[in-house]
Amino acid sequence: MEALQLEDSLQNIFGFSSFRTGQKEAIQAILDQGRVLTILPTGHGKSLLYQLPATLFDGMTIVISPLLALMRDQLDHLNRRFGIPSASINSDQTPEENAQVRYNALHGKFRLLFVAPEQLDNIENYGFLLRLPTSFVVIDEAHCISTWGHDFRPSYRQIIKYIHALDQKTSNLRVLAITATADSRAEEDIKKQLVFDNRDVTVIRKSMDRPNLSLSAVKVPNLAYKLEICLDLVKELEGQGIIYCATRENCELCAEFLKKAGINAESYHAGYQPEHKRDLQQKFINDTYKVLCATNALGMGIDKQNLRYIIHFDFPGSITAYYQEIGRAGRDGLPAKGILLYDPRDRKIQEHFIHSSQPTTKNFQRVLDAIRNESIPPNLTRIKSLAGLHPTLITVIVAELIEQGFVCKVMQSGKQVYKMTGKPDKIHLERYTRQFEVKSQELEKMVHYAEQTTNCRMALLRNALGDQSPADCSRCSNCCPESFQPPAPSQERSLKTEEWLSQKPFVIKGNKRVGLQDGIAVLDGSMRSRSFIKFMRDRMKSEAFDPYVFKMIVNQINKLHQIYAFSALIPIPSRTWSARHSLLHDIHEETGIQLFSDLLTWKETPQY
Repeated sequence: MEALQLEDSLQNIFGFSSFRTGQKEAIQAILDQGRVLTILPTGHGKSLLYQLPATLFDGMTIVISPLLALMRDQLDHLNRRFGIPSASINSDQTPEENAQVRYNALHGKFRLLFVAPEQLDNIENYGFLLRLPTSFVVIDEAHCISTWGHDFRPSYRQIIKYIHALDQKTSNLRVLAITATADSRAEEDIKKQLVFDNRDVTVIRKSMDRPNLSLSAVKVPNLAYKLEICLDLVKELEGQGIIYCATRENCELCAEFLKKAGINAESYHAGYQPEHKRDLQQKFINDTYKVLCATNALGMGIDKQNLRYIIHFDFPGSITAYYQEIGRAGRDGLPAKGILLYDPRDRKIQEHFIHSSQPTTKNFQRVLDAIRNESIPPNLTRIKSLAGLHPTLITVIVAELIEQGFVCKVMQSGKQVYKMTGKPDKIHLERYTRQFEVKSQELEKMVHYAEQTTNCRMALLRNALGDQSPADCSRCSNCCPESFQPPAPSQERSLKTEEWLSQKPFVIKGNKRVGLQDGIAVLDGSMRSRSFIKFMRDRMKSEAFDPYVFKMIVNQINKLHQIYAFSALIPIPSRTWSARHSLLHDIHEETGIQLFSDLLTWKETPQY
């Protein structure tokens, strides 16, 4: 296709007067070469790279993306704004909604169909996608197919299998892989997987610089100080923003604190119902809220051009994930900020995430036993109930067992179930050893970024993402210290916030087990006073208790008892602190509140 025709399509269909850097080059490569990997910075208009070609091909375009937020945003734009019939199949929709989409797709009603990668794990969905008249397949967040990528996902391996199968039945199938975060190792790995039927892969990589983003980092001593700084920043900064948190609890905590201070804030995380998440996202896009406190469940695909700031309340586990998340700001090209609040202790959360996401030989054996010991082949839900591991970890293990040939999936009585193949070989975990190394390296890069006080922050990010010898940005807090002066909450304010935190109950979910009601964890470290922190740090060095700390704990329990009228003290077992029982007994004697010291026990002693 001639360049002039591309310009006409851009203007007539999408209403844009010109392409951004790299867009026309990538689209032309898709049309001419047919197999393309693009590595472009966040906010660079990567969606146009498949939306425009989709209008030119006779067949359907399949976009495989893990970003539900992106699906919702783009479907709205494609159908309403551009008049391009599009739909999605994903877990946020009801089975009836997904069934209707499949019916309409088979009858040629759509130009684009968005599919979550997990849909390819389902035998029926996989077969359905192969039946569609497909001309173009797009792999969004393509770094996920590489074990060198920071966010490798086993479900993505099905994509390559699907493309191979589709290529056998489709002449001149075009494939586009898109990412903003692939270093040289991940780039080569993605290329290797996309090279088949003697067709080369064209790689288009552009600078990762974001000239309108000003970056800064603030070291904070504790949770109370974090909350106060967030409040000051949100009051000071113009426009709307996102505060990214590592946990659902911190999302809700931060939003509650901001609302208490009169800020129009809300929390967003994967624990909310799909319709509530859709409502929150739409209201945020419509400027109803000033700020959303969110986990990464909000996704990278939220299409809100005028976000003025991204604040990281918690320390991210990956420098590439950090780049993606701050990349939500300033997509309109106007100045925006990325601010990291850095408490060195937050590193432990990310280390826990890394360790808990890595399956061990013992984990694999538990899943194999769960499948082997059933008289009737189990479905995935049954396996999860039998194995007793985190559901996401089980999904990863089952995908790996299928990949290595120990398990196969079949349809039985209308359900997808899993059977042993009888393969005698041992399980290979080299892929996960490599992934552990990658994630650990990513965490170290993030720590270096947070603690760095001299080198350019944008250059550090760009270097980690594969830019060669990037120049200093001249606008971050290291290049230009006077450009950002962090708030300095008073000690009085911090103490008041510490008191608010200490009186706030932390709900322990009973995980819907019969007979186990929700409880209140009154002293899980949220008191955060210096004396209490010192007590917790030194608790294994001595059997004696600091009388001041003991009195403080008793007073706090009595206050909470007056507010919440709880009926018992239930200590959570400790792997290391043998004196906990003695302390709880003394608290029981002092307060008169009933103590159930042995109610909770470890089913298996945790490793971390």
